[in-house]
Amino acid sequence: MLPPSTLTDPVREQAQAWGFVVKANPQAVWQVCAPWEPQWMLEYSQAQEHWVLVARGVPQIRFTPAEAIAFLARHQQIARPPVNTRKS
Repeated sequence: MLPPSTLTDPVREQAQAWGFVVKANPQAVWQVCAPWEPQWMLEYSQAQEHWVLVARGVPQIRFTPAEAIAFLARHQQIARPPVNTRKS
């Protein structure tokens, strides 16, 4: 059974639009992962209605949905590998 989606739609939708991987783990917890930065992920805590940054398996900081989107925006801009749009 997947977790309810109504509370987290803005974060999940924006993360997917930016190329992050969005999935539910076996415990039905939403996760947002960056394929280009495998050492961290965001996990949604439904009970407390916030996102948690987990780095190398250790919870680090809680984010509101707006803060989670801002965090993802920053990492989408600075950490993603450059796309070569120049034709040879």
